Amino acid sequence: GHLESAAGVAGVIKTLLALHNEEIPGHLHCDSLSTRIPWAENNTQVITAKKVWNRGESPRLAGVSAFGFGGTNSHVILEEAPLSEDNETGDVDADSEKSGESENSTHKEVLFLSAKNDAALTSLVKAHEQALTDDVPFGSYVQSVNTRRENFNTRAVVLASDVDDMRGQLASLTPDSFYQIPTKKPSIAFLFTGQGAQYWGMGKGLYDSSERFRKTLDQCASLLEGQISVPLLDLLFLEQYTNELNQTQYTQPALFSIEYALADLWLSLGVTPQALIGHSVGEFAAACIAGVFSLEDALTLIVNRGALMQKLDPSGSMLVIQGDKGYAERLIEKCRDSVSIGAVNGEKQIVLSGETVVLERIKEKLDTDKIKATMLPVSHGFHSPLMKP
Repeated sequence: GHLESAAGVAGVIKTLLALHNEEIPGHLHCDSLSTRIPWAENNTQVITAKKVWNRGESPRLAGVSAFGFGGTNSHVILEEAPLSEDNETGDVDADSEKSGESENSTHKEVLFLSAKNDAALTSLVKAHEQALTDDVPFGSYVQSVNTRRENFNTRAVVLASDVDDMRGQLASLTPDSFYQIPTKKPSIAFLFTGQGAQYWGMGKGLYDSSERFRKTLDQCASLLEGQISVPLLDLLFLEQYTNELNQTQYTQPALFSIEYALADLWLSLGVTPQALIGHSVGEFAAACIAGVFSLEDALTLIVNRGALMQKLDPSGSMLVIQGDKGYAERLIEKCRDSVSIGAVNGEKQIVLSGETVVLERIKEKLDTDKIKATMLPVSHGFHSPLMKP
């Protein structure tokens, strides 16, 4: 029967395989040619048997036609890709594609499998174990399985560093290791942090091992060129810029870029949030992922926001304390003009913000009382009266 909406992509796939294998397959059902078509005059022929289609001096070209549901005919012209300098066969480097990662990487791929019941999932596990061979592009295979299949309630997850590891893990899976999720789909939320969470080298392992994360972070770095004086990747990964990383003019674009790239990675793996929540600079990442504004506009806002705050008096700090809001309010009762509650992170975790000298005195008291208190690595007292200018 007619392939309907799949006719076009099937033709593309068939043509790409013909280019790759340097062979044109013969037409299956063409016993005799129409006498009403001047084949010789048009220099046209129907291939009825396999025909060699070798690469030559001129690039090989092929046209793919397809009729859609409504009878509209689209035509696409495909041209062979040039041979790469490193690989004269034009094939993907099997070893690098098989692992998808660098030799020394500790990164593991996560394969997510689901089915309607234990028997179906057992069968699916066996099918993947057999399908995973040494010539399979490992990273691409896993991503396709994770993002292109229906999700059912009987599930299994495998973490592996390469094809052999994955096959071994699949072989050891039994129904005892499957798990059932509730019929009601759980809600997912992404929470984006504010300043104080940054540290030198954050995201380096993922940048080295995940192509998706690396491309997104590189995109942010490219968009930030000329907007900040220290290149984003140097700021994140070169130890000499540790001090700059804690200066708000650099912290904000750095944190935003990491958060945006992480969210993009989760989304590419099929993890879709029902809610996006951001604290402070994290609000911009949440809004950008939600589609409120583009990545370019978000980075421009973040850079200018950080630059404006950097110009303020650097006499402020932030202090995280263990205690409820009532305790925090009593703690700052006599110094409300210089210190305020900057954030309520939870029932027992409060952030105080304001003048550094006052916060240091509060920390000394808490240390004496053996109450955990931590100064955040920030350049200013955000979410305090010091921000009013």
